[in-house]
Amino acid sequence: MKENQDCAHCHAELVGSFCHVCGQKQITTRFTVKRMYSDILASLTNLEKGFLHTFKALLVSPGKVINGYLNGDTAAIFKPFRYAFIWATI
Repeated sequence: MKENQDCAHCHAELVGSFCHVCGQKQITTRFTVKRMYSDILASLTNLEKGFLHTFKALLVSPGKVINGYLNGDTAAIFKPFRYAFIWATI
């Protein structure tokens, strides 16, 4: 790790755990193969952000959900590839 506390992305001085300029998170843990597998598994199975909301919205008004997503309204909608992957797994 670097001794100085600069952002790895924009090189601004870090004040806390996140850069106040670009929002990059400061990573303080070591990169290991175990952590890599854990991150992959977490990114594929994280159902907290909108999975059930997306399911309900697609049942009620699929056109509205798709048009909203294509127009940039992605905050409450589950990512499409991950959504399809989970349904294919189920």
